[in-house]
Amino acid sequence: IFERFRKHSIDFLSVSRSCQPGCSDLNFCRQFSKERLFHSYRSCSPSADIAARIVLSDWESNKRVHHPLAAMPADVENCRYDAWKALACVSQLKPCHADYQSVGICYDDCVSLLSDCLDKSVSFGYAPAEFCSLISIENETKCIRLSIFEDKLSERKEEKEDEKGRSEER
Repeated sequence: IFERFRKHSIDFLSVSRSCQPGCSDLNFCRQFSKERLFHSYRSCSPSADIAARIVLSDWESNKRVHHPLAAMPADVENCRYDAWKALACVSQLKPCHADYQSVGICYDDCVSLLSDCLDKSVSFGYAPAEFCSLISIENETKCIRLSIFEDKLSERKEEKEDEKGRSEER
């Protein structure tokens, strides 16, 4: 059980691999290669892309977001799905910067996401702020804004809906 828990947990700060430029051949996390928001990653590969999909699926089915030290009950499937997807991708691709060891999600984004999506019907041992202190970064210059991904994915959805509407009018 511990190995499964550890395997599907958030681990942004792993520095076991060096920071490598480039990221391509992604399917599930394609916004990372398509948008080129980051130029370097510790683990950008098709296997990391698949792992991100598995992580998100695990969070959805178990209705919990995992960290090796804690878990939080969250409605991943129905609440800010694009942010959870970005979080799963970040946890597996591990964006990084040559000037500092690791890049993680921004603390205030994490607190906002958990506050919005926390399943309050389930008891848990951590408040969103406490959980986020385990998985996020407070330094604004070294963190990833989840809103970037939510905005980009929303823009693409709107474009597709507009195209669909125009083709139906013809």
